[in-house]
Amino acid sequence: MHNLSERLIKPFPIMVFAIVMGLAGLTIAYEKATLLFGLPGWTYSVLLVLVSLVFTINLAVYGLKVALHPSEVLAELHHPVKINFFSAIPISFLLLSIAYYNEVNPLLGILFWYVGTPLQFVLLLYVFSHWIRRDFDLIHANPAWFIPIVGVILIPIVGVDFTSRFVPIFFFAVGMFFWLVFFTIVLYRLIFHAPLQKKFVPTLFIFIAPPAVALIAYFRISGDVDLFAYVLYSLALFFLIVLLSMGRHFHMPRFFISWWAYTFPLAAFTIASMLLYEVTRESAFELLSIGGLALATLVIGYISFVTLQQAWRRTLLVED
Repeated sequence: MHNLSERLIKPFPIMVFAIVMGLAGLTIAYEKATLLFGLPGWTYSVLLVLVSLVFTINLAVYGLKVALHPSEVLAELHHPVKINFFSAIPISFLLLSIAYYNEVNPLLGILFWYVGTPLQFVLLLYVFSHWIRRDFDLIHANPAWFIPIVGVILIPIVGVDFTSRFVPIFFFAVGMFFWLVFFTIVLYRLIFHAPLQKKFVPTLFIFIAPPAVALIAYFRISGDVDLFAYVLYSLALFFLIVLLSMGRHFHMPRFFISWWAYTFPLAAFTIASMLLYEVTRESAFELLSIGGLALATLVIGYISFVTLQQAWRRTLLVED
């Protein structure tokens, strides 16, 4: 048991919850594709079972890490990049709440929301106070800072149906404010300071997530696709085009868990595209939806294969 704890539990990184985010995003995308494009329902069902299983395993193993190796957890909590991935835990609850809410089990979806929402808010308060209290260099600013922000913006998507109208507006406002502030800081750091470490380069794709998720949350609150909704989508599309044009920059001969940072933003963009197609029925959004779903499926499928390959070789949890 001691050897298992040292080999598996102790090095188990908080960043593994990015796997749940990517799979959950793809699951929700396939749920919408089933309704919009008539894809077979079993694809969504299989993905929902898979992401639920992965989340349960990750939560159990990381819970053991908290109990058996608290110093390792504290080290991640004080790491300038890894601290942001703690928000991937409540984000996983919130994404599962969306995945279960409409078609499978609304009560379970609401339960996930009530777990994820306060946990996300508490973590945002902790991360924000940590940023203020700690002496950070600007070089520590990175796109992973957007992860807690994305979590806050996710809250209205399900919560708008059964809470006071003020609740989703409050979280949307907080998320949008911090997104604009941190976007400015992170962009300044990327332009005028040293490049990101190679293993954190995939986190650049997180630029896509806040405006894509914000569009979905805004539509759920307002019920309308207006100028502001198009602005949000345009920003997500712009970031996607810019990042895809930088393809060579993302080539890495070695696998890192951070590769999963590619996945949720691509899924979020796909879902946002499907939302606009569902409302407007414009062919451009139909093409972007289908293209986004194909790209997200290929990327997540490939990264899943490589992740399983690394796990089989027992190199998945080797320290970067």
